[in-house]
Amino acid sequence: MGCVLKAYGADFQVDRFLEASELTPCVVRRRGEPFFTGGNPQGKVSDVSRVHIVVSEADFDNLPDQIQDTISFLEQHRGELARLCKFPDVEGVFLDFGIDRRDVAVQYDDFPAELLYLAGSLGISIRVSSLAVELEP
Repeated sequence: MGCVLKAYGADFQVDRFLEASELTPCVVRRRGEPFFTGGNPQGKVSDVSRVHIVVSEADFDNLPDQIQDTISFLEQHRGELARLCKFPDVEGVFLDFGIDRRDVAVQYDDFPAELLYLAGSLGISIRVSSLAVELEP
């Protein structure tokens, strides 16, 4: 999964938000639930409620397509994203771009002003998660 929109908050009523939403979550976690289903009942539990929504399914090595998909997503769902960002008890909303960690001395990736403007105007932050992804030969 390339880019995922993530929203969270300790008192965020995620189910209340989703019951009237056009957005389809891939992860829903409520505060107090275990991090891993079927896991140890003594294991770590979530200290916040959260929802994750797939924005781009472009591969980790295809940031340009992730960016284009994200721009389209932000434009298409602008009203609903504004509602999410202003929903009671939402503490943060961000776009998490998963990218391949390349074997280079310095890795840099650029984000166009259009994406930054669209996200910023809604109050959505941007995160880059650099992953060591091995592709099969």
